[in-house]
Amino acid sequence: MHDGIYNEKDFIEYLNTWIFPSEQSTLIETIAYDKDIPLQYQCCCGTDGLIEANGEEYWCLESVVNKKLLGNFLDDIEFFKTRCKKLIKNIRRNQFKVLVIGTGHLSPQQINILEEFEKEFNNKEFRVIIWHSEKAIFPKELMTDDYLHAGVEETSEMLHINNSLVQLNELGEDECERKLGLDKQLRELISIDLGMKRLELEKQQLILKVQELI
Repeated sequence: MHDGIYNEKDFIEYLNTWIFPSEQSTLIETIAYDKDIPLQYQCCCGTDGLIEANGEEYWCLESVVNKKLLGNFLDDIEFFKTRCKKLIKNIRRNQFKVLVIGTGHLSPQQINILEEFEKEFNNKEFRVIIWHSEKAIFPKELMTDDYLHAGVEETSEMLHINNSLVQLNELGEDECERKLGLDKQLRELISIDLGMKRLELEKQQLILKVQELI
């Protein structure tokens, strides 16, 4: 999360509840084992736009505050593309038929690269599926007009977050409010219930998509 700094204990807890929810893993594993499909989980960093200012390179978010922020583990575009290629090669080598790459980071640079791989690997021998919140179809009751950066418009999972784990540190309260719109009043509108419902719908739609292919 761009504006969150975690201690190690809270960060591990956060990863366990957000990136790899046990219920989600169980559901996907059930489908896979029913179809005799091997599973493999891997994490990969993302990429973003770079802006040069005063002889320094900044990721897009950093350019707003003209400061390099701790916790930004991003790769440059070519390195990210290489990592994706190696991941795909490894998955194919191990005879997987479907690779799902999920992202909550919707930078144009990252999405364009991933969509290229999705188009390139789209046959019955091997498919790459790119998944993020904009791939899901939400009914009106699960939509909101509230703008939450790294929230509704990027991934429903970001709504399912324990705010007590987040410390506005490097950006600071004022910058966070100015750039991201995450003022105190808006943060109070973040709905864990809405996030859980959206995440559940995303999960079921992704499962159906994978089932159609296998």
